[in-house]
Amino acid sequence: MSAMQTPCFRFQTIGIEGAFVCSAMKQLPNILTGCRILFSVALIFVPLFGLWFFVLYIAAGLTDIADGIAARHLDAESRFGALFDSFADVFFLIICTIRILPVLSIDRWLWIWMLIIVLIKIVSMISALVYKHSLVMLHTPAWKICGGMLFLLPLTINIIPFETYSSIICCLATFAAIQEGHMIRQNK
Repeated sequence: MSAMQTPCFRFQTIGIEGAFVCSAMKQLPNILTGCRILFSVALIFVPLFGLWFFVLYIAAGLTDIADGIAARHLDAESRFGALFDSFADVFFLIICTIRILPVLSIDRWLWIWMLIIVLIKIVSMISALVYKHSLVMLHTPAWKICGGMLFLLPLTINIIPFETYSSIICCLATFAAIQEGHMIRQNK
């Protein structure tokens, strides 16, 4: 079979080697997700807002984009991949939060708002366990936009006032969390 007939590669293969290459290529999205976790760990050991911090930070963000594209393009989407991606997203967020929050001056009202968003998200996760009998984290467009804006926060911190930018993110995250809970309860 020529490679032009298979979506996995573009060179001619015969027999089992082609199947192996195709199978290995289907692991690319999970490999990219794993790289995001490694980049996140490396962020702990580099100076905050230094060159290597931004290199690793942007690399982690690019792997987040690339793993989803690769999964769809290679027809390698899986339940494990979706959960692994969600875990890597949360892990990256936790590492960045631990690194960045201590240097920010955050008003009490914003802390309360972020806590409310987390509580809504927890209720949504509990709803998923009740209604779907499994852990579900929906990748809605609202969450993707929110994640993109949150990702840009360290890159824009000296350009856009923190309170303004964080308020916009919190508005969107509140909407996304409520929407996710609604979609889970509506069994969508």
